[in-house]
Amino acid sequence: MKALAALLLAGILTGCAVSAATQNGDLPPAFAPGATNLAVTQANLEQTVCVPGWTDIVRPPESYTSALKRRQMATLGEADPSAYEEDHRVPLSSGGAPMDPHNLWPELWSGPHGAHAKDVIELEVLHDLCSGRTTLAQAQAFWMGDFWTTTVP
Repeated sequence: MKALAALLLAGILTGCAVSAATQNGDLPPAFAPGATNLAVTQANLEQTVCVPGWTDIVRPPESYTSALKRRQMATLGEADPSAYEEDHRVPLSSGGAPMDPHNLWPELWSGPHGAHAKDVIELEVLHDLCSGRTTLAQAQAFWMGDFWTTTVP
């Protein structure tokens, strides 16, 4: 599994352009367009993402995300990994793929578009998803787009 992930990441990161917005913590870079967890469906939300603690069950091990973050940080030309969290573009709470490198990127912890600000939106989307105000497809499409400027579905 590690070898496959390393090969996938090497191919994904080669030749990716990184926008100034991404470097400032806005949107994920091109190597993280988002990916979904096929085990999460509209029909099983109450048994998956809407179960308290779901993200703890599916969250990848820190050893995996830390190694991925170091490689991605090098690609982005960033030296201080402590200012970043390896985050899921499509959050686990919206049916994001836990270990797919397409769904992970180093996100700044703080700032108006940092991980702490994104966490607030993640909770809002989860609430809307579990209350039926938003469908799984709408939530996932929201995260794969510009989630900083788009209205929560």
